[in-house]
Amino acid sequence: MVSIRDLITSSNSDVRASREIARDKTVRQVYDSYPELEKIDSDIVAARATELIAVIDNNVVEQNHSRALTSQLRDKRERFISRNDIDPHFDEEKVICDICKDTGFYQNKGGMMQVCRCRQEDIEECYRLSGLEDYSLIKLENYKDDHFGRKAHRMAMRRELVELVVKGDKSGEHCINILCDGVQTGKTFLAVYIVKLAINLGHSAYYLRLDELAGKYDDELDDYKDSDLLVIDDYIANMTMTGMIGTRLNSILESRIARGLPVIIVTSFPVTSLIAESDVRIAGKLKRAHIIAEDKGRSK
Repeated sequence: MVSIRDLITSSNSDVRASREIARDKTVRQVYDSYPELEKIDSDIVAARATELIAVIDNNVVEQNHSRALTSQLRDKRERFISRNDIDPHFDEEKVICDICKDTGFYQNKGGMMQVCRCRQEDIEECYRLSGLEDYSLIKLENYKDDHFGRKAHRMAMRRELVELVVKGDKSGEHCINILCDGVQTGKTFLAVYIVKLAINLGHSAYYLRLDELAGKYDDELDDYKDSDLLVIDDYIANMTMTGMIGTRLNSILESRIARGLPVIIVTSFPVTSLIAESDVRIAGKLKRAHIIAEDKGRSK
């Protein structure tokens, strides 16, 4: 199952490597400018090695001598650094991103952990793997409630969806949620927005159109059952009566209901027609669904 957290964990090794390269480069620059400092640091390393060997050999005299020499060299190093106005931490790794401290996550103004902007490549890759390859132009920061008109209506739907992602359904009563609105009202835009938001908040999420279920492999179906959020767009009731779509969808819904994982079904049709015309197994589940902004559901 794809997860932004897994992608960030994987890319953290690249970040660590970048920090090490930056540190080595800085150390080399300082040593090139101050060869005496490099000699002092080499002597400190040698004294430590001698002390370690003395410990292994149980040579107390050599241990004491090496410790005293190391202390003298450290004092000499501090004086040299101070005298030449050298950054005393020049040989330490420094974080690349001050916002997330190279963890990939930071606490936003709302107190939630969010993926840092420095991991945009990971985010875009996660979008692609989560079924959003065709929606790269839809950006979270560009979303506007009034883009398709009826601002208050869309704001109400968006707030319900955001609350579902942020808080979840603690009771487990409404695993299935239906977002229904008229044709050409921006439902897909809103569905893509909410999946991208979930990913940016560190959740695993998938977007797919109902007709795509027919061509999916078993491992993909398992991912749809396990992800934190699943959005199924372009739901047409009679499509569940054809091929394997109804059986596969029912299996996914049953698994998610059993685990208390939310699924959002996006459609242009009224809920009553969805229940009446869907596969009987699915219709029974839709009867218990939560309707997003439930005063909607008919073409306007």
